[in-house]
Amino acid sequence: MEKLNVKKTNRKKKLIIGISVAAILAIAAIIGIALIALSINNKKPIAAFYGLTENQKVSLESQLQTTLERRKTGNHLPYEIITLNPNVPLEQAINESGKTPDLIFTKLGLNAENLAAKSLDMGFGLDKNELDVVSNSIQGLAIEPYAKGKTIAAVPLLTDHYQMDINTEQYQKSSVHRIADLDDLETFLSIAKKMNQHNAGFAPIIFAGGDNAELLNVLQVLTEASGDMDNVKAAKILIREETQKAAPDYVSLAKQLVSNGGLFYKAAQLLKKWDNMGYLPENYLQFQKSEVSFYMETNLTCASILPLSLHRTIKHNVLMNYTTIYMPGISENMNRSFIAPVIGVIPYGNKNLWERFVSLFVKNKSLDSVKQFLNDQNGSIAGRTMLAPVNKTAITVDKQANDTRFWIAASGTPSLPLSDDCFLWDEKLSKLANELRFMLK
Repeated sequence: MEKLNVKKTNRKKKLIIGISVAAILAIAAIIGIALIALSINNKKPIAAFYGLTENQKVSLESQLQTTLERRKTGNHLPYEIITLNPNVPLEQAINESGKTPDLIFTKLGLNAENLAAKSLDMGFGLDKNELDVVSNSIQGLAIEPYAKGKTIAAVPLLTDHYQMDINTEQYQKSSVHRIADLDDLETFLSIAKKMNQHNAGFAPIIFAGGDNAELLNVLQVLTEASGDMDNVKAAKILIREETQKAAPDYVSLAKQLVSNGGLFYKAAQLLKKWDNMGYLPENYLQFQKSEVSFYMETNLTCASILPLSLHRTIKHNVLMNYTTIYMPGISENMNRSFIAPVIGVIPYGNKNLWERFVSLFVKNKSLDSVKQFLNDQNGSIAGRTMLAPVNKTAITVDKQANDTRFWIAASGTPSLPLSDDCFLWDEKLSKLANELRFMLK
């Protein structure tokens, strides 16, 4: 009987010890989770910038730092900022940085597609309803692989735009009443050439054909203006498929784009025609962005094809002599889908194992920043970057930005430029551009 009582007492002791150990382990686990949550919550979110100009990066960063509360200790700015290497594909640049960004600011295109697809696979992004504040044409970008169902993981913030700058004085002297279509434009170029025949070096129309991205993008602009948007879409598929091969055939690709029957044949023939008529500079296929600015400053041209972002780099006193219009098409009443680089933001790094594990403790504040960018009523980000806001009612910095927003809103979904939409980095882009130059001579 005494032995039985001892056994019962030992079992009770073991039970009490077991319960105590379990309780201690449970408390330790709760404390551990709390410490992990606290650590993550105290860690600054990281914003990364990829492939943007220094002005765009600085402007967006400045605005971003106002979207969350300042920290109470140390560096008071709420975001840690990193700049990714633009000379390699975006995913490689992230890996090389050694950090996982929570937000990635970059231009929409092939690089952004790949990152957005990863975010969507992790169930991460923004509700599409947040895009109600932007125009329907911009909402048209919220499709796969940028979006899945009601979630979008590459959110448009700002638009650039390929436009024309027309010398106002030359235009008024030409007696051309308006430039409504390509025929009107060519009439203006012809008259301007005659008016400036004694002005050595004068070229009626210019663009940076020596810049690899600009050459492809202007071919796209002229193809769209010729009413061949289906050809633009087909060209993007063709370029992507060929450049993803182990050994791309750039000669064959260039032929399929600009030779007789090619997808950009009309645009190529238009450039050759302008070249033969003496409308373009003799070296237009080597013409750089700096020369575009120089020709405009020195009245050596009357029309420039350029993006709004390049327009912004030209001196204000020079731009006062120019009027901005959209690229005229073959018909005044044709449906348009303008070529427009779009800067967006990709919510990316927060959907990791730790956040899923401690989701009750951690609030994702980075998405609050994205929403503030979209709802920017005072036009701060547009004002800082000098680009056009996507917000329908935001204040714009000037007529050019307002016109850009209106033109894009009044047309179809903008077409992302080839340089962004078909290439991960410059190496393959330059190879195709060089073959195109050879065929356009």
